[in-house]
Parts: sequence; structure tokens; C-alpha cells
Amino acid sequence: MPEVYRGWQTKNKCSFHYLSAMPDQLYNVTKEFIDEHKFPDGTFHMRYDFIFLFIILLLFLFFF
Repeated sequence: MPEVYRGWQTKNKCSFHYLSAMPDQLYNVTKEFIDEHKFPDGTFHMRYDFIFLFIILLLFLFFF
């Protein structure tokens, strides 16, 4: 799939915007995936999830 995206970028001179339902706290993991698999660079739109942060905080407080 990365080859298809790169082909579109080269042939059509298009830019990419990656849209994800994952919380923005997972941006680094997502960016690493994009880079490792050689998808074209682009902007990201991820949801901000306060509940995700709250759960992480609770887990941290419970286990540490």
C-alpha cells in the first residue's frame, strides 16, 4: 500500500492527511509506523481523548 500512496504522490503531486480514530496520545506510534513502512509524509488528525488519559492515570496510580 505504501507504494500506491507514493505513486499517487509522484504522479498527481498530491499531499496526504492521515485521519485516525486513535487518541492523539498515540501519535508517536502512528508516525513511527508511517515512517517505517515508507508512507508519504503528511499531516495527522487524531482525536483528543480525555478518557484515555484518565484511564492511564488511574492505571499508573493503581500499579505504581
